[in-house]
Amino acid sequence: MGWWLVGADTLARSRFVVSPLAETVARLMDLEAGTAAYPGERLWRDTHLRAYRARLAADPVAAAVVRAGFGAHWTADFLTPAPVGEAPLLEEELARLRATPAETAHADLAVSLGGPLPAGLRRADVVERAAGLLEWVWAEAVRPYWPRWRRIVEADIVARTKRLSRGGWAAVLAGTEPRPAPGPLGALLGAARAEVLLLLGSPRSTTHLVALTGQGLGSVGRHLKVLHEAGLIRRRRAGRSVLYRRTEAGESLVRAGSGT
Repeated sequence: MGWWLVGADTLARSRFVVSPLAETVARLMDLEAGTAAYPGERLWRDTHLRAYRARLAADPVAAAVVRAGFGAHWTADFLTPAPVGEAPLLEEELARLRATPAETAHADLAVSLGGPLPAGLRRADVVERAAGLLEWVWAEAVRPYWPRWRRIVEADIVARTKRLSRGGWAAVLAGTEPRPAPGPLGALLGAARAEVLLLLGSPRSTTHLVALTGQGLGSVGRHLKVLHEAGLIRRRRAGRSVLYRRTEAGESLVRAGSGT
């Protein structure tokens, strides 16, 4: 847990962009941590973790760059350049990353480590080693899923843009982490259906729910049908997506089930 202090000028310049590199860096962090937040992510991790560890074993310099770059309190800035344009390609983003001077990367790594840079990382090729590893993660563990993941991100952008117009950035950023189903709510609805209801504190599409829960499309669809018929969720169309969200009755049920 921590505090982020963001100035008004930064927020005014902020925008939503689908970034292949940002997704690749996030997935690299997931593989490095070796943990999963939900069943769908666990299946993805188990599919790719062995190959990832073999890739690091074959390139210990890249492994050291990654472990230094994902520090305990900060991520090295050169690994996460801000996207340029509305629909950047991975190749364009990696070209910008590769243009980072070695001295800048060294300084960023020292910040993420919170101390002096080890001699083994004071190399001229640290940026290229990081870029090469990111290319591998993209090809092996992101690109096969990218069309579906991109649709999920786009649906989330639609929902959050709507919230931005109504409640500002505080509303956009609220509720970004999934909640575990409380025991009473899970006992009443069933754990799988309760999980879907809990995730609908903000608008989400069926595809988004499938990715977050790891449940099959048919199962999620059945849960949505039952919850909708019970008056616990509502649905509306946003572009090409249908978004679902809890009704007031659904909110009351969640509050009662969590004891709040």
